[in-house]
Amino acid sequence: MNRQKHKEKIRGLLQQKALELFKSQGYHQTTIMQITESAGLAKGTFFNYFRTKEEILYAINDWHIRLIETEIQHLSTTSSLTDQFYTLLRKLASITEELGQEFTKSFFHISITGNGKQKNENNYTQMLMNTFSPLFAQGQASGEFRDDLPTDIIASTFSHVYFGTLYYWCTNTASPPLKELLEKTFMIFFNGIRKN
Repeated sequence: MNRQKHKEKIRGLLQQKALELFKSQGYHQTTIMQITESAGLAKGTFFNYFRTKEEILYAINDWHIRLIETEIQHLSTTSSLTDQFYTLLRKLASITEELGQEFTKSFFHISITGNGKQKNENNYTQMLMNTFSPLFAQGQASGEFRDDLPTDIIASTFSHVYFGTLYYWCTNTASPPLKELLEKTFMIFFNGIRKN
């Protein structure tokens, strides 16, 4: 195995073990020592790949965005863009529900209180807006979505609605399943941008 592939394998292993521990015992209760022990590595190895425990959360965030981008490439072009968005939202909900409410809550906490440089480099809201803007522009060009609103405003509102719903879900233990919440919430959103 060449050196680069080995580094990618170790980095992936650390992320995987960290994610397992975050899901089972929570982000704040997980130590770097536990992550490296779970991966069968020395503690110092961690710092060859990540400067802080927060960086693993941001790496998971990047993985999430890449997954969304891959899903967009595989969307059915025979269905409406609204239906394609619902497909993406269901996929996002499945991934997020698998990560769990506590992990999601930790991600919100770190995103708000974490290192400013990392927050700017890993602005999930901006990444989502950039990912979805072309789809909204496509919907406007095809006449499915209103064209009297700037695409960036539609994409920004989409991101805000998504994160607001996600925040409600992860902070409310009596919340309905995330898929259900997203479908109901985005029904209102899509009714608002649909061209009459």
